[in-house]
Amino acid sequence: MRDDLLDAQSAVDWAISQIPLLQNKLATWNAKRPYEISVELDAQTGEHLLIAYLMGPLDPIVNAEVGVIINSTRTALDLLAALLCRRNGNQPNADRHFPIFGSEQEMIDPLTGIEGKKWLSKGERAAIKALKPYKGGDHIIWALHQLDILRKHERLIAARPDISGFRYESGTPGGDQGYMFISGMRGIERLENKTILSRFGGAGIPFNMADGTTHVAAHVTFDEAAIGITDEEVTTTLMRFAGRVNEIIKIFDWP
Repeated sequence: MRDDLLDAQSAVDWAISQIPLLQNKLATWNAKRPYEISVELDAQTGEHLLIAYLMGPLDPIVNAEVGVIINSTRTALDLLAALLCRRNGNQPNADRHFPIFGSEQEMIDPLTGIEGKKWLSKGERAAIKALKPYKGGDHIIWALHQLDILRKHERLIAARPDISGFRYESGTPGGDQGYMFISGMRGIERLENKTILSRFGGAGIPFNMADGTTHVAAHVTFDEAAIGITDEEVTTTLMRFAGRVNEIIKIFDWP
C-alpha cells in the first residue's frame, strides 16, 4: 500500500480493532440478564403469555463508543480525500472532504457536483462517481455519513429482548400435578420493551417460574428508519461500514 494512504487506512483499522471490544462489552451486559420473565394473561384470547421484559439499560458510554467508531470510519474517507488533494498538488481544506451527495442529481450537477471538484483528477472523479456516493446510490456510504451526523445529536442504539434460545420446564413428566415444557429459538412477537416468547392455553396448568430455566439474549440495534437502517445489529453493521471503507481506500492505491 502506498505510504500516503496510511492515515486513512489507520483510521479504519482502529475502528475495526474497537468492534470486538464493543461486542465483548455488550456480551457482558447481556450476561447480567437485564430482563425479567413474567407470565401474563391475554385478555383478548384467554391465552397465557410467557414474556421477557427488558429491565436493565445499556451503559450510556456504549452509545459514545459506537459514535467514536462511526466517526473514525467516516474520517478515513476524509483522510483519503485529503491525500488525493495533495496528490494533485492542492492544499486540503474544510471544503475538500470526501464527497457524499443528497441525491444523484446533486452529484451530477456541473458546478457543485463531482465534476466541480477540480482538486481531484479526472480519473479520481470518475472513480468516486462510480461508487454512487449519494442517497439512493451506495446505501452503506450514505448510511455511514448520516450516522456520523446523527451521533452528535441523538442516541444511536437501542436494546430490547430478542431470543437466542429459551427453555421452560414445569412439573415432573408423568407426575400427578401436570407437566409443561416450552422451548424455542426466537420470540414469536416483539413489542417495544418486551418479547412474547410463547403463547399457551389451558386453565389450571401449573406454571411456577422458579421451576423453569429461560435464556434470553438482548438485541442491540440501530433503528434509524429515516436513513434506511432499522433493526440492524450494531457490531455487524459497524463491520460492514468498515469493510466498505476498506474497499474504497484500495480503489485509490494506484502506483
